[in-house]
Amino acid sequence: MITTTSSIIDFEKAERDFIFLLQCFQEMLRDLGEGQLANHLPSGNASMPINNIPTQKGLFRFFR
Repeated sequence: MITTTSSIIDFEKAERDFIFLLQCFQEMLRDLGEGQLANHLPSGNASMPINNIPTQKGLFRFFR
């Protein structure tokens, strides 16, 4: 829901919010026992190309 008519986009806040949500998602994956998958998500400026992610049973069940 848009609560303002301002057309100024705060990219720094958007990035902070994205990083926060990504960290929450990683924590949830670890709590579910999917630490390997969580480790493949970007953290800061680090990430892994999708082609390098191992295809073990369970890693991709979240995407069905």
